[in-house]
Amino acid sequence: MKNYGCKSGREGFSLIEVLVVIAIIGLLVALLLPAVQAARESARRSQCLNNLKQHGVALNTYSTSVDAFPIGYIFWPKSSGVAPGWAWSTAILPQLEQGPIYSAININVPIDLPANITARTSALSIYVCPSDRKTGVFTRTSQLAGGPIDVTTISYAASQGVSNSGTGVGMFQPNKSTRPRDLKDGASNTIALGERPSFVVQNAWVGALSDGQGGEQVLASSLDPSAASSSAFSGPHSGVVQFLMADGSARPIKMTINPKVFQALTTRSGREVIDQNAY
Repeated sequence: MKNYGCKSGREGFSLIEVLVVIAIIGLLVALLLPAVQAARESARRSQCLNNLKQHGVALNTYSTSVDAFPIGYIFWPKSSGVAPGWAWSTAILPQLEQGPIYSAININVPIDLPANITARTSALSIYVCPSDRKTGVFTRTSQLAGGPIDVTTISYAASQGVSNSGTGVGMFQPNKSTRPRDLKDGASNTIALGERPSFVVQNAWVGALSDGQGGEQVLASSLDPSAASSSAFSGPHSGVVQFLMADGSARPIKMTINPKVFQALTTRSGREVIDQNAY
């Protein structure tokens, strides 16, 4: 009797065909992964730049209300260490719509003491670069508290500038405010803030703690492309460090910038002539 049914087709793939398909998929993944990673880093870098722009709006709103930018950080001249240590980043909390945290601060008590644990351990995403590492709460030994305390990191530092004599001539200084009219170089040519990631050094967003030099915790002046110096600007982004200018604009600056040009950008009234193409 004749069989009029259909002939059966192939029941599966050969081992070689499966291996070829797997190899092709692996190749596609290898090609797409760098692109995906680059896209993610681009988004993180844009968010970091947006953080700086928000800092710029807050700083300029602050200066409009009192005709001066915030001080770098405050310390009592006769105090031990750098107490109370509150920094520019604390002063602009109301302008960043962080009123509840600002209200929790006892400004007359040093950062280190128990009365300010709520403020110093609060996490603020606007003070963290998304590409940064080792962010969040960390423990630091406090001279005032007499032991370890918890504080939360910041990915940015204020510019104090350095002149040829080594003195600070930038926008931020301890116990001193800079007025808008003091920016003789022009606000667009004066660096206000820049990146200093937590994976290089962990500092507290609230200000300077009593375990070291306040200037090194809150302020920076030079650019270190190798990200080896805890007191210099550096960043987690490839080839650039991102900065906020005093006029509120934010921009990436190449790590290969001429050191003299960078120094000129950190001064507020050096009256240097800076070529915009130099950075």
